[in-house]
Amino acid sequence: MLSGRQPAVGPAAQLVQHQGRQELAEKEAELQLEKAEAVGSVVRAARTDLRQLVAAQRAAESEAAAAEAAAASAKQDSQALQQQQQTGWKPRVGQTVFVPRLNQAAKVVKVAGSGAITLQAGILKVTVTADEVRQR
Repeated sequence: MLSGRQPAVGPAAQLVQHQGRQELAEKEAELQLEKAEAVGSVVRAARTDLRQLVAAQRAAESEAAAAEAAAASAKQDSQALQQQQQTGWKPRVGQTVFVPRLNQAAKVVKVAGSGAITLQAGILKVTVTADEVRQR
């Protein structure tokens, strides 16, 4: 009986086949959903890693810029000090000077014979040596 026709199937058999196909379709849909969730999880993790890398890169660039600025400032201070020493500059009472360690200008209040200089920067009074101040 090799004719091109399939044998007739009863309603119960059709119901079983239909349920089997439905279960298979549900399992496939479940697998697709799990696959999509896994891909989503990987994408989220990759984005988090990327954000962390970008933040680290920005921090490194910021640190490098700060180090470069500090080096330039140190070089400038060194040059100013050398020039100051070559010209024999001495701060005088009433003169405004720059104090690098405070990063601000201050007024000379007193110059002692020992080389100590009393400065006032706002409400702050400090005593420094001549090599700690720069001519303004």
